Amino acid sequence: MIDRIKRRKFKSKGWYRAKKTLRYYMHRVVKEYFQANDLRLVAVEKLHKLRDGKKGRSKGFRKTLHYWDYRILLDIIRSHCEVSRASNRSVNPYHNVTDVSRM
Repeated sequence: MIDRIKRRKFKSKGWYRAKKTLRYYMHRVVKEYFQANDLRLVAVEKLHKLRDGKKGRSKGFRKTLHYWDYRILLDIIRSHCEVSRASNRSVNPYHNVTDVSRM
């Protein structure tokens, strides 16, 4: 999906169409996951400043992350948590997700 966006000219009609397709795909995947599993708690890592800096990341990796809609994915997850009455938490990346007592 992201490769399709990368191939399009920035802000063109095809670029917007590819972004819309990516959002549809994210909605579909999250919906299928929530329907397949009876979730009570959804823990999401805080991935701030993932795109910043050159240390340890190649140019291609940074360009790929540029088109990744992490905020929109979080909003989709939050809305599905509200509908299914599951708790939603954000944790730091160094915490163990299975250890809920530390959150």
